[in-house]
Amino acid sequence: MLILTTNAFETGSKLSSLSSWPGLHVLIVLPGAGRGLQNLDTLSEEFVIVEWLQAPENAADLLCDVVGWLRGRLDEDEGPLLYVNRPLGKIGDPDQVSSVAVEAKFGLDGSLTELALGELIAASPLLPDVFRKVNGRAVSDTKFIKILKDIFRWEDA
Repeated sequence: MLILTTNAFETGSKLSSLSSWPGLHVLIVLPGAGRGLQNLDTLSEEFVIVEWLQAPENAADLLCDVVGWLRGRLDEDEGPLLYVNRPLGKIGDPDQVSSVAVEAKFGLDGSLTELALGELIAASPLLPDVFRKVNGRAVSDTKFIKILKDIFRWEDA
């Protein structure tokens, strides 16, 4: 699954590197994104488009809502999960994401700008429950990632 915010399209970012991501593609239209609806029409064939009417508190809230709304579609989804809330640069190859990865990048303000969940974690039946439990609670992005890493910690055999 690929979840992008409209921040990913700042500074002329290109979509070409995204077609290799398996599964559902979701575009979150943030308030004040500055993109006209006519521009979004060109993306509607490739993305499920969700418009946010007010700015989310943080990425954890946004992700919890998206996963909750699309829960039925997640059962069909395969592959790793990638969330991007920053201008797109080079996006990694989904085959290079460890199947047990919880990889996060943060902005200078501590906000989550990128999250990659490996295929085993993204497909885990526990993941929607984790998102549901966190949803509506005051959890910072850094705390959210810590929760994911604690729950989906894989020990080397």
